[in-house]
Amino acid sequence: MTHFQGQSLPHFDLSSLPPREAKIPQGLSFKIGWFYPKYLNLYGDRGNVEILAVRAKLRGIPVEIVEIDLHTPFDSATLQDINLIFMGGGPDLDQQQIYKDFLDNKGPYLKEYLSTGGTGLFICGSYQLLGNYYKSADGTTLEGLRFLDFYTEHYGKKKPRSIGNISVELNPLLQSDPVFINNDLSLIHISEPTRPY
Repeated sequence: MTHFQGQSLPHFDLSSLPPREAKIPQGLSFKIGWFYPKYLNLYGDRGNVEILAVRAKLRGIPVEIVEIDLHTPFDSATLQDINLIFMGGGPDLDQQQIYKDFLDNKGPYLKEYLSTGGTGLFICGSYQLLGNYYKSADGTTLEGLRFLDFYTEHYGKKKPRSIGNISVELNPLLQSDPVFINNDLSLIHISEPTRPY
């Protein structure tokens, strides 16, 4: 397990930004558990983790990033102090490399963490692993964690990528709806109408 303290992001010069006025409670910190950063980092997901850390730091909240990889000893105690799980995207080959460790060793504890109110941000292939299964272009099926009731299937080797912006209505309490970019070769089939957590 590799730990990075918030101050280890030197390429972000925060000195010119105005300080926030909000008072941060004593002892508050933000701990991000980053799953498989060497394998699931296809679209520069390090930037997602860094921007989360920078936004917290701008608010005066100390940040710790904990890398959780294939060889990280792991149980429910590992997640006790984690405020946010982050898991990025990766090609089919990299998903297959982390798959057994994820499903057998880390997945059951992650499912428990999420089921009891834990927070996570899952991008691309990692999101697919939260469902029932993922069927790849060659027909290989990877069973999922079954945390959410959906499955994903690859369009097929001869189909074009689905690329474009998507606007999503998440929650009426948000002041604006986010816009995402989609760059995918798979289709997600949702079993029941589902609302984001």
